[in-house]
Amino acid sequence: MPKRIPSFALLLALLLGPGSTFAGPAEPETRAVAFYRWYLKSLESNQEPGRDRKTLSAYVSASRFKALRKDMRMDDAGSDYFLKAQDYLEDWPGNIASTPAKQDGDVATLSITLGTTPESQHRLSVQMRHETDGWKIQRVQRLCADNAETQDDPCVAQPD
Repeated sequence: MPKRIPSFALLLALLLGPGSTFAGPAEPETRAVAFYRWYLKSLESNQEPGRDRKTLSAYVSASRFKALRKDMRMDDAGSDYFLKAQDYLEDWPGNIASTPAKQDGDVATLSITLGTTPESQHRLSVQMRHETDGWKIQRVQRLCADNAETQDDPCVAQPD
């Protein structure tokens, strides 16, 4: 005799559908936005997200995490790796948008825009790599405004 699905479970399955976040691993865009939301909220709360190794390793590829740990030991006073800036603007934490990712196998590239106004917007090219436990950040580059690059402010014109 077949088992009946409880009506609550059936309703939940119908409401969530196959495209729900419970149906499988998060897409690269979802993971990137979640990372930047966590990262900027941590900074906004005067926390150092780089010290939260457990959370950081959940969002960052193993090879990038290893490189970041090496950079942290060197205590470089340059710009923040994930923001490609020395500071953040107050409208960034609540305004994070992603373009659709361009996927090529286990690598995806997308653009993240932080901020809402032309004066505050900051654009990043984020390369993600699919590892055994999901999509993780592999590389971050600043996207140039009007293709303007200087030696002190390197950037890329278009994501790879």
